[in-house]
Amino acid sequence: IELMKQYLQEHFIKENAPVAVENINSNKIDELIDIAWDVAGNLIRNKKKTSKLVSGPRVNLRHRLEEIGKLISEYLVTVEQINNAKKAQDIWDIMSNVNSSKYLTDADTDEAVSQKSELISLAYSKSIELATRGSDLSTILTKLQQKISKYLNDSQKQALTEKAYLKQIELETSEKTVLNIIKSISSAELTDDQ
Repeated sequence: IELMKQYLQEHFIKENAPVAVENINSNKIDELIDIAWDVAGNLIRNKKKTSKLVSGPRVNLRHRLEEIGKLISEYLVTVEQINNAKKAQDIWDIMSNVNSSKYLTDADTDEAVSQKSELISLAYSKSIELATRGSDLSTILTKLQQKISKYLNDSQKQALTEKAYLKQIELETSEKTVLNIIKSISSAELTDDQ
């Protein structure tokens, strides 16, 4: 994360500004394009007559790099918010922001899960860590089945459900409550090995 943050600050973010979507700097992106263009020019034998990438191709590349910078910035900021959260309510607010993000992808592909899916999973995992009462975990288990979890795939939901149940058992001291949790687990949609 620190390496990505450093790269963004060097090539995308305004001087002395924190990594954030609103701090993307077009001039820095232009400098990055020029540097990469020079490097590419040095790697070919017959150099083109222009010394810089110009016109439409430059505009298209700058626009694409700005979008990439915004996506990575928002992703890094969100990861830091999740890691620094101290209360469950902070996590729910972060998840709401992730759900409404216009930069983070929400479509899973065969190669990878979406950024939203990954961040929502990380946020749930953090909320389970922060839970201090069985009722907190009951809320998490309920929310895992609701709309806010629409970006989680089945295996992510199952892993988080298992983690929440284990934490719930860990927090409980009453044998009767633990038995009730075990009954809940038996009715949950977990795979046989879980």
